[in-house]
Amino acid sequence: MYVGPLVHEFQGNTTIAKADNGHCYYLFRTKMNWFEAQIFCKKQKSQLLQINDQNENIWISMVFPNVRYWIDYTDIGKEGCWLTFSSGRDEYSSWYSRRPDGGRIQNCATNNYLSQLGRWDDVGCHDRYPSLCETSGSES
Repeated sequence: MYVGPLVHEFQGNTTIAKADNGHCYYLFRTKMNWFEAQIFCKKQKSQLLQINDQNENIWISMVFPNVRYWIDYTDIGKEGCWLTFSSGRDEYSSWYSRRPDGGRIQNCATNNYLSQLGRWDDVGCHDRYPSLCETSGSES
């Protein structure tokens, strides 16, 4: 269950929120490509945001509403087969209308497309967006 952020603080270009599920979310506003975001999050001892269900998607989109950011979702391995890169699973998605639509040139996903909270878009993996990293309670 997700209730408003227990902690919501700003540190430079980073916004931090802690959910009641024990996860911490770090929005890094520095723009980078999807591959850089994956590596960056790992260096922060976290992972690029993996959205597991509708409740998490709604909560995270409301906490970080006015920014489009990378999420851990891709079809790099097989065109049209979208999975979370970290786990290799496809448990949940929330695509914007008629998305994904990019074919072989748009293989990575962002959240909050066209200011539509919680709606995803497929974009080129070398495009540049902020990154949303996540840690579980045991890692924070």
